[in-house]
Amino acid sequence: MLSGDCMAIKSAEYAHEFLDRADVDYIESFDYFESDWIKTGWKEERLIYRHWLNERTQKRLFYAMFEVQKRLGLTRKIPDDIQVMIGSQWWCLRRRTIEWILDFSKRRRDVMRFFRTTWIPDETFFQTLVRHLVPENEIRSRALTFLMFTDYGMPVTFYNDHYDLLLSQDFLFARKISPKPTNSNAASACSMPPVAGISKSPTKAARCSNSSPVVAGSGGVSQPASGRLKARWGANANC
Repeated sequence: MLSGDCMAIKSAEYAHEFLDRADVDYIESFDYFESDWIKTGWKEERLIYRHWLNERTQKRLFYAMFEVQKRLGLTRKIPDDIQVMIGSQWWCLRRRTIEWILDFSKRRRDVMRFFRTTWIPDETFFQTLVRHLVPENEIRSRALTFLMFTDYGMPVTFYNDHYDLLLSQDFLFARKISPKPTNSNAASACSMPPVAGISKSPTKAARCSNSSPVVAGSGGVSQPASGRLKARWGANANC
């Protein structure tokens, strides 16, 4: 699964070799209620109430309908045989797994109705069904797309000076890649927090820092992003 803000950071030859190493699916999937994947905001409310509207485009109606359901106690149960999982929506699944999901969606209309009105289903639907249908030893609970969030919960945008940093990561793709070579608002923008790995979800807001972003490289050791601009990166930045 990719978006228009993604870009390959490994060659096609490397990607083929990597995916041929093991007959598995790559998808983050953690127990919805036991894990701490959701750092702030709604958790149980995403599932037990019905969300018919888009929160971004119809905010007033979205929250009004939520309040009505809450006041009237109009909750619902999760399908009995389903263990809800959560994780990144940037997954890589085998054709066989996709066919199993399509077949399941035709047979289990009750599950489809349930997820159709959950909030942010792209973080739960595939993650749940893959765990339900695929043997555990055929699942790698990780994404193949490198991404990070700022302390303010916004996706980090990568520019030319992140070129060496991105190529060092043990991932096939990265996001978000800017179509511009440099960050014109760098002086006022919040940089990434120094973390050794990838934030699975936004953290609480913290103070703004303009220091160089630091992430874990392929060897697991934190390293600062390179300050050198790469002309070839800018030439290929449009996804």
